[in-house]
Amino acid sequence: MLVVGPSGAGKDSIIRRAQTHFSGDASVCFPRRVVTRKANEQAEDHESLSRSDFITAVEQGAFAMWWEAHGNAYGISKDIENDLLAGRTVVFNCSRAALAGATERYPFVIVVEITAPIDVLVSRIVSRGRETAEEAAIRASRKVPPIPSGIPVLRINNAGALEHAVKEFCGVISSLKRAAAHPGGSAFDDQHEDEYGNDDGGGLVVVKHL
Repeated sequence: MLVVGPSGAGKDSIIRRAQTHFSGDASVCFPRRVVTRKANEQAEDHESLSRSDFITAVEQGAFAMWWEAHGNAYGISKDIENDLLAGRTVVFNCSRAALAGATERYPFVIVVEITAPIDVLVSRIVSRGRETAEEAAIRASRKVPPIPSGIPVLRINNAGALEHAVKEFCGVISSLKRAAAHPGGSAFDDQHEDEYGNDDGGGLVVVKHL
């Protein structure tokens, strides 16, 4: 399961909560990303590599996937292929730029897109203390590549209380676990065709053929 969305949407916060929720469940994996940026546990717990060491790792075939975004390189260890072969659900923060390659290599990819209104994105980016309001607005407004057609996409609105988005996110993972346990069925039933809203504007929308 590949998690995408703009900066400030809350992807890492949701993934951390889900990781806690599924702790001790060996059927769900949350691999750490390798990033050419110093680790910041408040933002994301990742493994850091220098640019040169990252390039060496790519040349040695250490990554199942890797991509460039925001001036940094990101990679996911090839170890996830053992998890996939074992029938586990693998969940990590990804880039839209890597989706096409991921679907070519791994046929059962599902994308979860975390979204929020632009003013919420800007506020969250500024709160990190790394960018000014103007810089945050530029980042939040940048155009992103479309998600390739044919990939199942689920959108979660994280504009409101975090626990609402986390509940929907964990529900998606649970659906994938059920589907893995019963091959040939659908991970999502008809009730997921509608948007699940709440007073905070959160909810889940399933788009099976974007």
